[in-house]
Amino acid sequence: MLLGGLIFLVGVAFNAFSVNIAMLIIGRLLLGVGVGFSIQPQVKPWRNIVKRQYRPQLTMAILLPFFQPCTGINVVMFYARVLFKTIGFGANASLGSSLITWAVKLLATFFSVYGIDKWGRRYLFLEGGIQLFVFQVLLGALIGWKFGVTGVVTDLPKWYAILLVILICTYVAGYAWSWGPLGWLVPNEIFPLEIRSAAQSIVVSVNMFFTFIVAQLFLTMLCHLKFGLFFFFAFFVAVMSVFICFFLPEMKNIPIEGMSRVRREHWFWKRFNPEGQLQNQVGAAATRLGRRCRPGRQDVRLLGLAAERAIGGWISGRKKIEQSRKKKLMVAQAAHAADSGVGLQRRYLGFVD
Repeated sequence: MLLGGLIFLVGVAFNAFSVNIAMLIIGRLLLGVGVGFSIQPQVKPWRNIVKRQYRPQLTMAILLPFFQPCTGINVVMFYARVLFKTIGFGANASLGSSLITWAVKLLATFFSVYGIDKWGRRYLFLEGGIQLFVFQVLLGALIGWKFGVTGVVTDLPKWYAILLVILICTYVAGYAWSWGPLGWLVPNEIFPLEIRSAAQSIVVSVNMFFTFIVAQLFLTMLCHLKFGLFFFFAFFVAVMSVFICFFLPEMKNIPIEGMSRVRREHWFWKRFNPEGQLQNQVGAAATRLGRRCRPGRQDVRLLGLAAERAIGGWISGRKKIEQSRKKKLMVAQAAHAADSGVGLQRRYLGFVD
């Protein structure tokens, strides 16, 4: 990890003092190598992450970093000056507008830090997704109305330019308090310790790869799609918001140690959890038993529900027993170590032959 940090710093220095394309490419390569060394996992997490019980985490490790650059935020931030020049801004106005968007992004990130445990991850994801979708559609419609498919305009009113800057800043703010920070935070929270290093490697790799792809294709897509580029990204925002709504459990005010309870309760995640599978099987058996009983006979139905509760109690009881055994073992080991220390001390002082 120390070697990875040093290589990363060298890459930062190459990028900061680059005077040509070669130095910029070398700096980027060193940044990637440094990140790779820093998160290099062992072999065992890679074996664990392909197991069926970790399939939801693997899905999140791939789709969350894939969706993040598909919001279109990277191309807006990378090519802010180009984008503002394209819609008719002057050189100084383009630079000033891009600086404004960066400032808005920074301030909105602090808003996310404040509300992440107050409103929850899913709420910020969904609110940010709706905000991104609405303002991307508005941007596409506004630019299409003024520029059309030719991209040529003779007069650009001041109110129109100010409105575009406001819409882009609102779009950037929606990303900065939702998909920006949460795209990195949530994957780190949902991964158990036994697969965390491998899963984080997948997250970083997928994000960097698709960020590179989107950045390389942006100018070509802008030339061909024109204002339709905003509708293209709005489609992806709609898809990813639906994905979050159905497949991401809420983790508000839940410590990392309590994520097992979330995995047992979520409708999709518990299908891949061994304890959740057992509870599903018991529930299905109780339902089938209840359907077979005659109308008016509730004793069998109640018996099925009692069996389901008994299994749930048995699972929680087993966990408490295991925790109690671990505590007793630790106490016994500590007592043995203390006794050994006292015996050695007495021998040293001559109290024991």
